[in-house]
Amino acid sequence: MLISFCLTSSSLDSGNVAMTTHVEIDDPSCYLLFPDATANRQRIRPRPIKFLAVGYSLLLSWQLVGTCLYMNRAIACFKKGQTPYHCEGNIPLPYSDILIIAWLVTLSFLIALVISALRHVPAFPGYKVILHQLKFVPSFWTLVLLLLLCLSRYAELILSQKSSITVLTLSGLALSYILRVAAVGFLNYTQLNFLKSHCPTYVFVLSKLTIFLLFFVCLANLLATLLALTVEVDNFRQSVGDKFSLSLGMINALLRDFGSTTFRFKLMNFFWQKLFIDDRNILCNHTYLP
Repeated sequence: MLISFCLTSSSLDSGNVAMTTHVEIDDPSCYLLFPDATANRQRIRPRPIKFLAVGYSLLLSWQLVGTCLYMNRAIACFKKGQTPYHCEGNIPLPYSDILIIAWLVTLSFLIALVISALRHVPAFPGYKVILHQLKFVPSFWTLVLLLLLCLSRYAELILSQKSSITVLTLSGLALSYILRVAAVGFLNYTQLNFLKSHCPTYVFVLSKLTIFLLFFVCLANLLATLLALTVEVDNFRQSVGDKFSLSLGMINALLRDFGSTTFRFKLMNFFWQKLFIDDRNILCNHTYLP
């Protein structure tokens, strides 16, 4: 909410200068999730912004449905010893692979939109300032290293696949993880609770729903990774039991799966804490933010 003070001098005959206070309740700059549609903010009406809020709510709803669809496909594929991004045979939901790609594309769009809209949050320190501060946060660099480990696994799988659907799915997952790490860095220094007193209530509610959705997506990815790790461990046990020998490639795959599990857990844990702890630096000893 932007408060502007207008000085008028309509009472010059009495020798006094009258000061009036004007409160702009619907200034578009306070809308976290909806950037300005035009340079002239005075022409933007509250009603179109509310329509954007409805559209954004539908986008969040689709992400929730897409995440449940992803988990359903992952469970069905793991029952057959396959991964959700390379699953052949009868799947309970037809064209689920196409729907998963659409879900990943819209997920990346949502995260990019949120990162872009953070500049509208009151007291947002700025992207350059945050990037400078992140250079001195060890836990963030740990997250980046785990991301690189996860991306190396995706790159290897992409190079070994011939199916365009599988390549698109893996690329969508990789892009969404890159954007999620970026979102973690910027959200760590952003206090969304300021929206409570500066913006309409539904803007604050949508911001919290967005954090919850990101937590839910990361939780689904973590569960899918645990299922994949279970399959890998089972294959590892059978290999050791049958041949009494260890495959270097299998050990490497297991180690990378453990790294991917740690990476997804850290992402999930951050968004979970961000739901309840908004005024502290979650990545750095939970110190209070300025």
